[in-house]
Amino acid sequence: MAQSAWKRGLASAALILLAAGPAVAAEPVVPMRVVQVGEVAYISGGRNRAERKDLEARAIDFKLQVNFSAKDADPKQVAVTLQRQGERARPVHLTAAGPVLLVDLPSGAYTLSASIQGAPPVASEVEVQAGTIEQVNIQLDAPRSDV
Repeated sequence: MAQSAWKRGLASAALILLAAGPAVAAEPVVPMRVVQVGEVAYISGGRNRAERKDLEARAIDFKLQVNFSAKDADPKQVAVTLQRQGERARPVHLTAAGPVLLVDLPSGAYTLSASIQGAPPVASEVEVQAGTIEQVNIQLDAPRSDV
């Protein structure tokens, strides 16, 4: 008797789920990893809601957040160069795999250069300080059709 009541409850739950309509497919979650290049650590992504949420949660651990946008192009592979100003330090070359790049680097003034394949680079001056997150928005040009 108790078993039939349990089966009726299970059947009712199944009907409720079916009546609710088709399930929305969850966005695939690809674990993003922090990449270390010398003194610089970075993570990038933001191509879907899950990645954006993950990056928002991790932003506190980084000093620089760069947000890329591109007219008529998807900023999924952005070549980035960071050059510390006033020093003979070697430039750091990174590849952002999406519209958001989080970077942890030593405090100081930097020239940031970013580009997508076939488009001219865009440069920005940025001052990174301990205890803060500097945000920079970069509008990238669409790739040239003559390339």
